[in-house]
Amino acid sequence: MSGLLKKSLRLPFAVFLFVLFLLIPVQLKVENPMLLLERFLPGAGWFEIALIALYGAIVAYHMQDPSKVQVWRRYTWLAFSVLFFSQLVLGLFGFERFLMTGKLHLPIPMMILAGPIYRGHLSVMSILFVSTLVGAVTSAILEPSILSAPPGKPEGHPSGTNGR
Repeated sequence: MSGLLKKSLRLPFAVFLFVLFLLIPVQLKVENPMLLLERFLPGAGWFEIALIALYGAIVAYHMQDPSKVQVWRRYTWLAFSVLFFSQLVLGLFGFERFLMTGKLHLPIPMMILAGPIYRGHLSVMSILFVSTLVGAVTSAILEPSILSAPPGKPEGHPSGTNGR
């Protein structure tokens, strides 16, 4: 063991602490509960914070192994999609506690573009949004292997380790 933590546990531990430091102020300072469990059972947000931090640490631990990245990416997107869309569907069916504000609102990306169009002038957020889209699309066009590379060795490098 080198130092206080094994090298393979440093990133997961950092992720755990990072998630804690991000969510604790949300639990303490936000008037309307943002954490789902807190909306149903006062005080349960603390358990949810610990659970989310642990989940982040587990994912970070497994994503350190390049051979597991693709599998864990699928797990994380599946978990996110199931939780997000089930929460949305339940909110649409009238269970307001599943919606962040208790009522359905317009999606933020649409509002970033719709507001300046309605007012007839650009804003910093609309420029940031469009530049992000341009950058993402350009990256996908210039480096198609990002989207279409089969699992295994990255293209263009015989060792499959990107020089590491």
